[in-house]
Amino acid sequence: MPNYTRRFSDQNGIPTPEGLLERGPVLNVQIGVPESLANYLEQSGSIIPSPSSGICLIDTGATHTAVDLQVANQLGIQPHDHAEIGTGAGQTTKPVFQIHLDLPQEGIQLETPR
Repeated sequence: MPNYTRRFSDQNGIPTPEGLLERGPVLNVQIGVPESLANYLEQSGSIIPSPSSGICLIDTGATHTAVDLQVANQLGIQPHDHAEIGTGAGQTTKPVFQIHLDLPQEGIQLETPR
């Protein structure tokens, strides 16, 4: 997997159009188990799965964050709901997972809502 070291911003942390044009709308991402699951696994003496690293595409028109089903399965995360989503191929139903997202180069960590 390639390692991107460029940011969308200049040395002062101010976003620049050139940064986006040069790199494209992608960021490095780590996807891990949600904090609640990590706490449960730790308390039960189980191993917490290592986060999965990759590249995410920024889609400003998206209403959901999509994660490869294989990643959720590798992390042992179970779906807690299903959602109707629109794709280029039409409407479809997909499982909904709570996950922990880390965008290390941007200093952003968040958990998808449950």
